[in-house]
Amino acid sequence: MKPTLTQNLEQLSHLASLTGELMSRGLTQEALRRVAGSALTPTQLRALGLIGGHDGCSLKALAAGLDVSFPSATQLVDRLEGKRLISRQPSRADRRAVSLRLTPRGRQLATRVERERLARLRQVLGKLQAGEQETLTRLLGRFLESAMTAVAARDTLCPTCAHPYFDHCAVNRPAGRCRLAEEEAVS
Repeated sequence: MKPTLTQNLEQLSHLASLTGELMSRGLTQEALRRVAGSALTPTQLRALGLIGGHDGCSLKALAAGLDVSFPSATQLVDRLEGKRLISRQPSRADRRAVSLRLTPRGRQLATRVERERLARLRQVLGKLQAGEQETLTRLLGRFLESAMTAVAARDTLCPTCAHPYFDHCAVNRPAGRCRLAEEEAVS
């Protein structure tokens, strides 16, 4: 007997949740632990990713991207700056604001964590046959495209760089699309 739509939805929802947890906790946090030990938290790593993907973004944009309060973002930036992973520079557009950038050390650490995460993902995917890997990639892409056009994520998350759109970001265009997404659409 064929499963009902409700049964499929429940199973798909469960599998999507498990996949998200695996990617976040299983792969990313394990990679972070292996590379940085306890020197960096998952939130700090996420901040490095947002700053690296939106070079020169403001503290306000970082707070919005992490969905934290401005004071929390300030404390986070203080810690990352203290670890010499990011730098704060006066904004050219608004002297009351600062622009956030990764330091070479911060970029190197983020790159090392990402390489480790990809190595672990490669191990997982290595258990699938090439055709299964291609099918998984194609179906996940179609699923994300469909989900992002059906829900509010289409207005808050860039499908190209996977970072939230920022209202006051040096990378984003006034139309709300990340420059990377616009460039890819043109090519």
